[in-house]
Amino acid sequence: MFDTVLIAGLGLMGGSMAKAIKARTLSRVLGWNRTRRTAEQALADGSIDAIATEALFKEADLVIIGLYPQATVDWLLENMPKLKKGCVVVDMVGVKQFMVDHLEQAALDAGVHFVGGHPMAGREFSGLDFALPTLFDGASMIFVPTKSSTERVLEQLEAYFMSLGFGQTVRCTAAQHDKMIAFTSQLAHVVS
Repeated sequence: MFDTVLIAGLGLMGGSMAKAIKARTLSRVLGWNRTRRTAEQALADGSIDAIATEALFKEADLVIIGLYPQATVDWLLENMPKLKKGCVVVDMVGVKQFMVDHLEQAALDAGVHFVGGHPMAGREFSGLDFALPTLFDGASMIFVPTKSSTERVLEQLEAYFMSLGFGQTVRCTAAQHDKMIAFTSQLAHVVS
């Protein structure tokens, strides 16, 4: 389904995603990180199969981004044109309207399928050192379809993410997601 997966951002979420993919699929995992030392650590500990260079970007069937919102937008706007046509791109950012507003047209222009994503999982720690292949076990994976995604792509993503240990996948609009997260997640952070 997705023979080669590129993970951009190898912190807690991206590192856990890489480890889950390595543990539960036959996909080849390429890893990119802003600091090369983290990518080298991920390669050394077996979280990834190779450090992703721009030359390898075109090999990715699926790109999963684990960066902060603006960094995700910046990275994708710069690199979407370097991805192969038909590649599927999923972000893991906790706000979706911002992502769709900035990336939907760019994905159409680049000929890639962008789907907003938000794994409902985490830990109280951050960084690759705390990444777990089981972090997503039983969790919900939210997908936000865009004009650049198709029903076939969404079905492939749902099946793939379920194979990683997610308990369910949920589709919603960007507005529905952001309203739900504002009350269930962000409000809890404000209160604490």
